Amino acid sequence: QDDGQFDTVWETEGTVVGDAWSDFLPESAKLTADWTYPWVCGNCEKPMY
Repeated sequence: QDDGQFDTVWETEGTVVGDAWSDFLPESAKLTADWTYPWVCGNCEKPMY
């Protein structure tokens, strides 16, 4: 929904793509997630192992 809330999904036929951080919070809207090895997250300057 436009306010960042969502309806509960009880069952889907396929996968549901998630987002590591909410685009609706100014602090986290600029963060990106790359959950591939080596794991790099948010504002990490070097990989976290």
